[in-house]
Amino acid sequence: MAITRTSNGTRGESLSTNLDRRPIIAWVMFPKFLDDIERIRDSRANLAGKRYRNGFLAEANRLRALQEKTAAELDALLPSILDRAFKGEL
Repeated sequence: MAITRTSNGTRGESLSTNLDRRPIIAWVMFPKFLDDIERIRDSRANLAGKRYRNGFLAEANRLRALQEKTAAELDALLPSILDRAFKGEL
């Protein structure tokens, strides 16, 4: 990284080359890369006359169901936790 002067006169670092930006670009482009893979798989399935099941959608549904189950368990535990907390047992 190149050292430059900032607006307040102190020395600071700036991104000067594409190599410096590579980690930032990777974080931005990774979701697009995954989306492109899903589109390619969908196109291949359509060409083969099959229905493609989106992996992201299936995973999102699985995680949503897990979150709902966990939320229900936490809701059931909340009264007990609050009771112990107010008694000073936690």
